Amino acid sequence: MIRAGELDQRVTFRRKTIAYDSYGEQIPTWADAFTVPAGVNTTGGKEFYAAQKKNAETECLFKIRYMKKVNVLMRVKWCGREFEILPPINDVNAKHTTLLISGKEVV
Repeated sequence: MIRAGELDQRVTFRRKTIAYDSYGEQIPTWADAFTVPAGVNTTGGKEFYAAQKKNAETECLFKIRYMKKVNVLMRVKWCGREFEILPPINDVNAKHTTLLISGKEVV
């Protein structure tokens, strides 16, 4: 069971949509789907070199009330930052009360 005080942030789940430019080419965009209260814990980050460039990654753990419509094809927007949802989405104790969602920041 989640206590209300644990969900002290608001996160927005976003779905991928397709828009078209003036030439008719597809442009992937992200549209807001729904906003829910959540608990957010940053689980750390790392820096690494790839293609002769220094990169940084930040990971977060989002805790929300159970929702069947959340899936790994979505993104989470929190405090102006976007996170890609990493599989698996954890239904805590398989009781359909709490979801734990790991996310990696999209840079």
